[in-house]
Amino acid sequence: MFMVKLWQYLRGYLDISIKGAMVEKFINLATQQGIFPWDLRRINGAVKAKINVEDFRLLRPLARKTQCRVKIVGRHGLPFVVLRLRQRKGLVVGAVLFCLALYFLSSFIWFVEITGTDKLEPGLLREAAASLGVRPGVLRFSIDIPAVKQELLIEYDEIAWVGINIRGTKATIEIIEKKLPPPQDSETGRPCDIVAGQDAVITRIAVLEGMAVVQEGETVQRGQVLISGQASDGITGVQLVRANGIVEGRVWREATGEAYLVRKYAQRTGRSAAQVVVKYGKDVAVTLGRRSIPFATFESEQTSKKLSVWRNSAASVEIIYIRYFETKIVEETVSPEKAVDLARQKATTLLQDQLSADATVIDRRYEVLASDDPGRIRVRAVIETQESIGIARELSG
Repeated sequence: MFMVKLWQYLRGYLDISIKGAMVEKFINLATQQGIFPWDLRRINGAVKAKINVEDFRLLRPLARKTQCRVKIVGRHGLPFVVLRLRQRKGLVVGAVLFCLALYFLSSFIWFVEITGTDKLEPGLLREAAASLGVRPGVLRFSIDIPAVKQELLIEYDEIAWVGINIRGTKATIEIIEKKLPPPQDSETGRPCDIVAGQDAVITRIAVLEGMAVVQEGETVQRGQVLISGQASDGITGVQLVRANGIVEGRVWREATGEAYLVRKYAQRTGRSAAQVVVKYGKDVAVTLGRRSIPFATFESEQTSKKLSVWRNSAASVEIIYIRYFETKIVEETVSPEKAVDLARQKATTLLQDQLSADATVIDRRYEVLASDDPGRIRVRAVIETQESIGIARELSG
């Protein structure tokens, strides 16, 4: 349908009004000659329709033969747009010049933002970036991003990582400052490596102390060294330091959930019984009224209230009110679709319990597994996250 409307728009079409005593005969004759008007409708004694531009001139002999009057009431389509634009050349030239100017101006950087600074002064960083070519009014294509990042890292020892992102007319410089490790003679300052806490694919690594032994895009296994605490400056030889840095990676976890087509659960019958226990101190407890529970299976709800025996005394009396609700086991038949949904929920809950607080979920996938029990549905869930994977592991010796 869309392609038909597009083709009609490209060819151009007319809105016409047909009046006369033999309008139906006029339309039949037009159809016999291969002219097909559409969107026919009768309004106020006239028939409104749409027709292709090239077919309109063929209607004149038919109109004379059937004593009908055909009038154009509207023009639509690309040919008429082009015709109007040719008559208004100034408007076309102005629109073209405006688009060119807009494209030209969007090729420049007009805003520079510094983010992530704590100790460093954003104004000084903005001046340093301007001296390296990142400033308002400069062509965005002329900025050598790798060179600017390298120069900023060399000029400021406090910077651990620099990121430059250009979107539209705005350049954002993201800074991660170095965090000094604790003194080496403290208990928490012992030399250590940063190792992988999970199997992952490295997506970001920023070294604050130590030496990186992996790169972005590399696949690592749990326990593998990411940032070594054995650092060398090429002069004094190898020194043991407390490795520190930011290491993020993509992690995949999976879990399996199960659900049954016949679900059993406890349901309250409506019968209940109450029990009151008076407790004095820690050791004395007296049950008032019913002592045994009259139900084979039950659920209980408990409330309590403490009363002081006398003012400024540590001794107290606690009244515990317990109500028991009789239950029975009920079997419910579950549809395969609902069982799959329940199994997915269980698998997802298992995975959620494994996620760290900083984990960002990127993707989830579910797969229904084959089961040797026809009454059981098993679903495997796979979750992909972006998270920090580095953990400290002390160096021996």
